[in-house]
Amino acid sequence: MRQHEKQEDMSLSQILEDIHDRICDEYCKWPSQYPLTTDDEAYNRMGEEHCDTCPVRRLT
Repeated sequence: MRQHEKQEDMSLSQILEDIHDRICDEYCKWPSQYPLTTDDEAYNRMGEEHCDTCPVRRLT
């Protein structure tokens, strides 16, 4: 959750997006498989190959 927002002040879509972001950041295995910090093409390829079909994306 964003530090400046209280949970009561967030809309449903913001809460779901926050959950989605936390799940992706903490549990997704794919970012470790791609050199994302140095290669924009690898980041785009990861998104196309895995993120676009991820069931967690259905949350948002």
